[in-house]
Amino acid sequence: MEFPGELGDSLRASSEYIVFESQIPSVDFRYYAPSGHCRVYKDHEGSNRVIALTDEIRKSLLDIAAISGRLGW
Repeated sequence: MEFPGELGDSLRASSEYIVFESQIPSVDFRYYAPSGHCRVYKDHEGSNRVIALTDEIRKSLLDIAAISGRLGW
């Protein structure tokens, strides 16, 4: 599925900063700050697959950061 316009550009460039309204309560502050560089989209602008994917991307990045921290990198 392709997303045209700003949403598609943002998904390709920095998908970890794409937040859909239903995700706001669970998004780590590193990836969601209302005054930061994330974009909040209405749920109907994305599909369930994209919403789940952005959650998984952030989770993976947080896991990598935690592992790196434990290893002292």
